[in-house]
Amino acid sequence: QMLEDFLKQREEAEKRDHRKLGKELELFMISQNIGGGLPVWLPNGTIVRRRLEDFIKEELVKRGYVEVMTPHIGNLNLYRTSGHYPYYAESQFAPITVEDEEYLLKPMNCPHHHQIYSSKPRSYRDLPVRLAEFGTVYRYEQSGELNGLSRVRGFTQDDAHI
Repeated sequence: QMLEDFLKQREEAEKRDHRKLGKELELFMISQNIGGGLPVWLPNGTIVRRRLEDFIKEELVKRGYVEVMTPHIGNLNLYRTSGHYPYYAESQFAPITVEDEEYLLKPMNCPHHHQIYSSKPRSYRDLPVRLAEFGTVYRYEQSGELNGLSRVRGFTQDDAHI
């Protein structure tokens, strides 16, 4: 009986596999020409994603957050100062050198948000400062770890900091 239950559960899960549904409903695709683990949102998926983002943004506003936008790359020293580099170096893309400066594809939003917070003097009356961003980040996942939208190399996260 346990085996039958397991096989039935597995069959039901396969019907709802996001990779299968993503293809059937034309929500997203992954093209090896673009790069493994770098999903492309198709029109149907973009509609769903935007509706979810709109809902989350409304909730963030209700809770006093303000939205910010930060670049997709940052100076390597930003991540050294925050401690994210080299601590997470294995899961980050290699630094890019431009005009003798080293940059990193943004692996997380936190250091950027800290820069916004520290960009001016603040009084206790200004607190709490609530920052939110739908920020795209990039992480180096081994090719064997990539799995649909569950493990990717580029993704947009709803990220908020107080």
